[in-house]
Amino acid sequence: MWKPGRFPGFLKGAIPFGLSSLFNNIGQNAAVLILSLVHGTTPAGIFTTGYLFLSSLFFIPTNLNRVLLPYLYRCPFPEQKEKFQFAHDIYAKLYALISSYIFIVLFFYSREFILIVFGERYTASIEVLRVSAFGMPFVFTVAGAIIQSLDLQRTLARLQGMAAAFNIIACVILIRFFGAGGAAAAVVLTGALLFFSMYYFLYRRHSVRLYRTFFLFVKLILIVLALYILYATIFSALFFVYSFLIISAIYAAAATLLLNGDDIRVIRETVGVKWIKD
Repeated sequence: MWKPGRFPGFLKGAIPFGLSSLFNNIGQNAAVLILSLVHGTTPAGIFTTGYLFLSSLFFIPTNLNRVLLPYLYRCPFPEQKEKFQFAHDIYAKLYALISSYIFIVLFFYSREFILIVFGERYTASIEVLRVSAFGMPFVFTVAGAIIQSLDLQRTLARLQGMAAAFNIIACVILIRFFGAGGAAAAVVLTGALLFFSMYYFLYRRHSVRLYRTFFLFVKLILIVLALYILYATIFSALFFVYSFLIISAIYAAAATLLLNGDDIRVIRETVGVKWIKD
């Protein structure tokens, strides 16, 4: 039953969530507005075309985090700290594997995707797509969900507000000198700032241990570099589809070696909506 006296408490708890949504929208959309004001609508269209491939994938980590949050909300912290660690390690690995593959696809084959989807008129967007691809690892992160599950939404909103302010400043500076490519770089740098600030906060609070995730990223960087060398020296000369399939198969084989039984079980249960047993 609704009681008017509860409204101030509700409003106080709801404001940080509203601010998070506002700051996220600024981080994702300010570049287009600033770019159009500084250089006009044509560069803004070039940026939007290349950035579309990145922005259209935001729903993946958002929805997967929604599967994770109900589980974490049931776990008191720090009494069940290991459950937070387990959830973090599984999700961080899943996100790292997905984002690395998406980076490979978008960075290696940016030209082919732009030409196939939009045609020759938008070749200028290839640079934007290649730069935007570097933002993939920062979009696919579980750090924000961990902070939210610890009932620290205010802290998360402050970090997102800091990132939004940085985004506006970076856009103004980089767009002035580099146009659409600068807008893409500003978005990537903003994502990196928020990603590392969230993880630094979790590290300082000793909420999760990060050494496993760190070494996972080192391994994935080495895999991506090795695949790029193969692509640049051998597979780029092949027909696009053949090259894409070969690179994908090699990555899938390498990624499989990084998975263990718990990873496979949780992935299967996440897809099936059921999650980790208490």
